[in-house]
Amino acid sequence: MGAYENDKTWDENISNIQLGLNGTVNQAIGVAPSEALMGYRVISQGMLEPDDREVVDVTEVRARMERHNDHYQAEQKQRFDSKRKPGHLYSEGDLVLIKITSTPATGASHKLLPKWRGPFRITKVLGNDRYEVADIPGSCRSRLRYSGVAGVDNMRPWIYCE
Repeated sequence: MGAYENDKTWDENISNIQLGLNGTVNQAIGVAPSEALMGYRVISQGMLEPDDREVVDVTEVRARMERHNDHYQAEQKQRFDSKRKPGHLYSEGDLVLIKITSTPATGASHKLLPKWRGPFRITKVLGNDRYEVADIPGSCRSRLRYSGVAGVDNMRPWIYCE
């Protein structure tokens, strides 16, 4: 027998797993789920923390959770924003390339396929980093003219200079 000998008795450990989940402090809210729900932490099979005789004000625990969560979210936003840069601003008439986000399932390797297509002309600035783009006159990519909306995160200038 090895490490898998208890695989057939997994259902006998559900209470231990539940205890672990309910008694572990959640990083985002700063308290354990049992503390958020009932006002105290469960530490072992039905046993409560030693100070379980006190009456706990759950509204105070939840207010503390909310303050902790607001602080945690602000930290996460700052961390995310520190690695981002503002999108390129385009204006009507600019030529852009659009990233190809999906390709038909032909069974061929995608490794050598182009990653961008274009050029397209920006016909309208929509706001929220979105632009309406259309085929340039005279392009013969397909039978129908392309017209659609693209986000700045999936676009780059046609003549790319940094």
